[in-house]
Amino acid sequence: MLTLIADENIPHIHALAEPWGKVITYPGRHITADTLKNADALLIRSVTPVTMDLLAHTSVKFVGSCTAGMDHVDVTALQQQGIHCISAPGCNARSVAEYVLASLLTVAAQYSIRLQGKTLAIIGYGHVGQAVTQLMGLLDIKIIICDPPLQQQNKIQGVSLQQALTADIICLHAPLITQGPFTSHYLIGEKELKQIAPDAILLNAGRGALIDNEALYQHLQKNPSLHCILDVWENEPRIHPLLAQLCRISTPHIAGYSLDSKIKSAHQIIKNMVTYFYSAAEAETIQLPNTEYADKQKITADLIKTFSSQDQLYACVKQRYDLKKDHQALQETLHLSAPERAIAFDQLRKNYPERREFSA
Repeated sequence: MLTLIADENIPHIHALAEPWGKVITYPGRHITADTLKNADALLIRSVTPVTMDLLAHTSVKFVGSCTAGMDHVDVTALQQQGIHCISAPGCNARSVAEYVLASLLTVAAQYSIRLQGKTLAIIGYGHVGQAVTQLMGLLDIKIIICDPPLQQQNKIQGVSLQQALTADIICLHAPLITQGPFTSHYLIGEKELKQIAPDAILLNAGRGALIDNEALYQHLQKNPSLHCILDVWENEPRIHPLLAQLCRISTPHIAGYSLDSKIKSAHQIIKNMVTYFYSAAEAETIQLPNTEYADKQKITADLIKTFSSQDQLYACVKQRYDLKKDHQALQETLHLSAPERAIAFDQLRKNYPERREFSA
């Protein structure tokens, strides 16, 4: 029987994985080389950095991350040692898109902003960027796309970063790339911030280091009319408390944390694991824990089209997902000492209240 080490925050991990092996769970940041000595597979979320230093003296042959991206995993080094690495791209896309809608409606209501007729720039057109485009496209908003790698491959027609920064609303959904021609580390720094309109909305639900957090803090001190929404941060869980205080909305990396998305990602990873160790045929027998988690995106689309005003839509969205509660929960930790803040940040994620996607 396989030995599976898993992050304790993966929902239904025992129900999904125990038919295929012995499941031992730990807090994601407490998974060490010692805990992995006799493991065959490692199942994680985003808080566990995985390198060959972690796995060198273990028997791990499979690493599955229940996340959209893999920038916390040294995929190249692991693959060179014959370790299979897989993530769950797209599983949290709908959750993040709904976070974007809820946060934009929340800020718009608080500051009397009419979203209709605005230009929304989506930087990063992967699964999440496409989901945001689909959802926000149901409103009377002009959407422009910036994704240089896809544009170079002629897969989309997009705009330059400079053009994107002139939009009324700028949403970052790019992966964090630190090398090569399309590096995205500090995609927005001091120079880029100066190109953004003083009263624009800047939202980052991609990776924290897409924005130079210190530069953003300095910019917001001088330009308090910029509406900043941050769900991701540099140096998580040790975030910039003064920056968080200046944000219209600050949340602890929970945009993709709907129960639906977490279950879908766990289901996808376990299927990949069973395919790797057993067979694709056996993997196809694995069912979602509950059929109500099936994708029902059309319900949301049809619902949005029925609202005659932005205020009506906000009232409905707020009833399903009151994002101010997530904002307030993080704000209440900012007075703590740095070590205590880091622990509190992780606790907010670990104990995140059940949030269903709109279609549920």
